[in-house]
Amino acid sequence: MPHVSHAPSRALSPLLLVLLACAGAVMAAPPPDPGNKAAQAAAQQKLDAVRATIAALVQQQQATASERDQLDAALAQQAQQLAAAAGAERAAAAALDARRRDQDRLEARRAQLQTKLQGQRAALASLLRAAYA
Repeated sequence: MPHVSHAPSRALSPLLLVLLACAGAVMAAPPPDPGNKAAQAAAQQKLDAVRATIAALVQQQQATASERDQLDAALAQQAQQLAAAAGAERAAAAALDARRRDQDRLEARRAQLQTKLQGQRAALASLLRAAYA
């Protein structure tokens, strides 16, 4: 069985020295004086001012975030309206194209019927001339 030493190790020595130095500094601390209280009051006042500034900045950030969220919602609504308008425009363009195709088809049919009618008029005129000749 190996021998275990209970002597302090050399790695702990600097740590012990630091702890002893801190303990000595705490014990040697001067008693509070009235000038120190004024400095503490001034520091507390500055701290309160900083806290108030931080609170104001947090409130401003929250207001800005709220405004941003409202603007985002309005923008999304406008995007939806724009998409709906674009869809309606596409539907109207498709309906217009369908009506133009129908009109072109009907005009072609009219031209065919005009040609046929002219032929029938010419034939009827020939028949009438032959009947009265």
